[in-house]
Amino acid sequence: MISMYIIINKEPSLSCGKLCSQVGHAVQKITEYMIRTNKQKWKKYNKNGCTKIVLKINSTQELQELISEIDLHTEIIYDAGKTQCPENTLTAIGIEPLFENEIPKCIKVLKLL
Repeated sequence: MISMYIIINKEPSLSCGKLCSQVGHAVQKITEYMIRTNKQKWKKYNKNGCTKIVLKINSTQELQELISEIDLHTEIIYDAGKTQCPENTLTAIGIEPLFENEIPKCIKVLKLL
């Protein structure tokens, strides 16, 4: 099994639609990265159903700590500030598709959104 991981910051109070758009940004950026850098792994991901797992984390600080703790390609999503939150609010991260044996413990302990 290989899955893409998206982690949502629950600190900013965002509507369901806004959260969905942040997930979309993360998926798009990870997709672009994988197509450019690791076509073989991307093909395996596509052949295995393109699973996406959306997790949550409680605060910006916790998300920043997680980013510094993991040694994986991570796309960091900052909001443009046009609607519900201030510009440069850290809303989400996208993590490259991972096989089961590649998932760090700090991600395994997070809860589903």
